[in-house]
Amino acid sequence: MPSAGKLSIVGIGPGDLSQITRAAAQAISNAHFVVGYRPYLELIGDLIPGKQVVESGMGQEVERVKTAVELAADAPVALISSGDPNVYGMGGLGMEMAGGKAEVIPGVTSFAAAACRAGLTFSRGVAALSLSDLLTPWAEILGRVRAAADLDLPLALYNPRSRKRDWQLVRVLEELQEAGKGGRQMLAARNVYRSAEEMLWTSVDELLAEEDLRSRVDMFTLLIVGGKRRPSDVHFGCPGLPVIGIGPGSPDHLTALAEERIRTSTHLLGPARYTRLIEGLQTGQVIAADGPCPERLTRRIEQALAALRQGGQPALLVGGDPSIFSSAGRIMDLTSGKARVEMMPGVSAFSMMAARAGAPLANDFAVISGPGHEFQKLLDSGFAVFFYNLPADSIREVLAGLPEKQPCALARDLTRPGEMLHAGWAADISIPPGEEASRCTLLVASPGSVLLGDKIVASRGYQKKYRF
Repeated sequence: MPSAGKLSIVGIGPGDLSQITRAAAQAISNAHFVVGYRPYLELIGDLIPGKQVVESGMGQEVERVKTAVELAADAPVALISSGDPNVYGMGGLGMEMAGGKAEVIPGVTSFAAAACRAGLTFSRGVAALSLSDLLTPWAEILGRVRAAADLDLPLALYNPRSRKRDWQLVRVLEELQEAGKGGRQMLAARNVYRSAEEMLWTSVDELLAEEDLRSRVDMFTLLIVGGKRRPSDVHFGCPGLPVIGIGPGSPDHLTALAEERIRTSTHLLGPARYTRLIEGLQTGQVIAADGPCPERLTRRIEQALAALRQGGQPALLVGGDPSIFSSAGRIMDLTSGKARVEMMPGVSAFSMMAARAGAPLANDFAVISGPGHEFQKLLDSGFAVFFYNLPADSIREVLAGLPEKQPCALARDLTRPGEMLHAGWAADISIPPGEEASRCTLLVASPGSVLLGDKIVASRGYQKKYRF
């Protein structure tokens, strides 16, 4: 591809421009052509005046990507994807048709945005699953529901119901009920960070029993089963306390809202490794407590509450996204009845890893933390899996159980000083000498993935419906 041409597959987040990252906005600004699905282009209308815009409708994904790839031969192109391009977005198809010669810019995922809005956190893991059987056989989808239920993993259900496809949701709810999850809480989040946003709490049993309630679920709705819910009744009248997800590390991946709150907060409290990453952006006092980890967090919360009582506007910093493996859940526990925690979404470390590895998430995936999971069930059912916080022996165990030609990646500190990323076949992945394995994340890519140069590319199955 000539140097003048470049294809950027850009995640714009859930919808509102406050959730777009600096990197995504810059890629759109640099593009001569902006290509995308018409409703998504409307969401970023303020960013594309003067651009040559190529829009298309539903069902024209292959034509859209083909156009973007052709245009990128001679000019910079931004191919727009809602949410994160690697989470049921344009990442897989775009990277596949571009032969691995594209850049993926991650965005805030819809399920993380919904979780943050609702005060929901995932401490052990979460699985994302699409109920659309247009590109995935229904038996495989149901098998993944069973695997997640067996492991008691929270489930984020995408594409739960449409006018022509309404029985799949009922069948999944029945499966969860049969697995003993009928009483499990469920969040129904519609149009997150868009106009007419709706948040509704229900349960598996209630949604299965109430047809009128199910009729409100559509393709703009995301369902989350499980997770730790923040109690809302104890926070009436309490002052707001932002918990800001700062993304993977580089300020380029801060959302516009996160950057604005960092600049306007009177006190910014967090681990030194996070406060260093936002140096130069803040105008308020930066506080990084010392001591053992639980004591540091307690001290930061006490200082934040004291600043609130004195009329300040403090904020707490967490890495990645607050809903995924952060201290946000503990912060909500310790501030209960004293402050109303407002989680501000960020680009998760798994999204950054997927983007840098290429397009390894063609379909459903799970993110799990620490040893003790029967992870083989997830792999056998067809999930791509991110393993956080595994000791070295556990990483080696996972890799040893994989086919030699299974695409994988091992990463640490992406977008930060001293970052490491190795993408390749399972047989070729190893922990570098002296590496602290617990700080690494291991990715086992989606079934059917291939290596294109140094990129992992997984096909979502478009070839079953389209020819290209």
